[in-house]
Amino acid sequence: MRTLLMTNFLLSSMSRKNHLQGVKRLPPKVAIGGGVCLLIGTLWFVIIQPLQQTLELRLQKYPAQLMSIQELNRTLLTYKDKNIKITSLSDNDLSVLQQKLFSQGVKFTLVRLETTGAVQLELKIDEIEFSRWLELMVDFRQSYALYASDVVLKKNDGVGVVQVSATLVQAR
Repeated sequence: MRTLLMTNFLLSSMSRKNHLQGVKRLPPKVAIGGGVCLLIGTLWFVIIQPLQQTLELRLQKYPAQLMSIQELNRTLLTYKDKNIKITSLSDNDLSVLQQKLFSQGVKFTLVRLETTGAVQLELKIDEIEFSRWLELMVDFRQSYALYASDVVLKKNDGVGVVQVSATLVQAR
């Protein structure tokens, strides 16, 4: 058994030496070409492929975002120049809004601002997908006549993920 292991070790080390000598005998152009191919392959897997996957993820989300924007536009055109009576936002409605944000798994702060005129809420969201933000704004507008004003969006690390700071104003 011991001789078999030693024989395998010797054959293994001899074959390594033969391979190294074979590599040393390669013409410089072949060695450089192989190195360039190896470098291109490494760049592909380290840089280009992750960028391609990120772009594909963004492109998959665009149709949903476009549909949300088109729905907003249709609604705006429908209610343009119409005077609609809206009830004021109650504390119960505010808790429903908070529950809706909570059910979305969003870290948020929602505070009613003290004003004498229209109802105003200050909303801050740490991290949300932009398309989900649009969907929430459509829902808030349709259900409570809340419109976003003074909106600040900041891009986060994730694809299509933003940080939101907005004032929601109830139309009257």
